[in-house]
Amino acid sequence: MVKIRVSRVMKASQDAVWDKLADVEAWPSWAPSESKYRVLSHPIVEREGNNVVVCDEEEQAWFVKSHHRDRYTLTPKEKLTEVIVLGDFKGGIELRLSNGPGGTLVQVYADISPKKPLARFLGFFIGSRLLTKFWIELLEQLEKSASEEAASGQST
Repeated sequence: MVKIRVSRVMKASQDAVWDKLADVEAWPSWAPSESKYRVLSHPIVEREGNNVVVCDEEEQAWFVKSHHRDRYTLTPKEKLTEVIVLGDFKGGIELRLSNGPGGTLVQVYADISPKKPLARFLGFFIGSRLLTKFWIELLEQLEKSASEEAASGQST
């Protein structure tokens, strides 16, 4: 299993960051099309009550593209938990938000493992780097998107 921990202080309010995270279908809009680390598509396929959604996710981490179905539990303005329920990977992530010095502290805890033997073998050598880079890039994209939206909202 590949385990990573990534954190970032974002120069955006916790409300602005949460609004971006809670709109799970819009995650692909954060990244420029030329980005090699991004969510490519993220449609909701099912809702389970008010705070649980199931998405079919397609993402890219350098030369690796993956498709999987994920169940997201959203604890408003505090935590987003993902469990992979279908696909070539197992595991999930927990993303926590809190007020930090200078903005919003976002922490990612990921435990993900490929199911196929060859992918597990390759994951042993490059999986941690790919997953870490994916989350670093995704958090940069999230911060930029949340900051831009907050700035445009203040100027109107």
